[in-house]
Amino acid sequence: METTKELIDKVNKIKIEDFLAALDIKPIKREGNILTYNAPYDFDMEWGGPETFGKPTCLVDTERNLWRDKYYSPWQPLFSSPTI
Repeated sequence: METTKELIDKVNKIKIEDFLAALDIKPIKREGNILTYNAPYDFDMEWGGPETFGKPTCLVDTERNLWRDKYYSPWQPLFSSPTI
């Protein structure tokens, strides 16, 4: 049986670009290894910033296989857990 860390490591080997493509989410812009997507999520206005759903705030670094929202988050893998 795999440990939680092993499962997370396995998930994080999935290319984020491929994961989004499987959900039929396509980049709207490519600049080198950085892809920009209209956000397939929304951060609440409670976060104190702009709404993100459908706006070009989701960035994917295909070289490092990391993503971030340009307003709200640092670069991170597909799945991250602060407790592991």
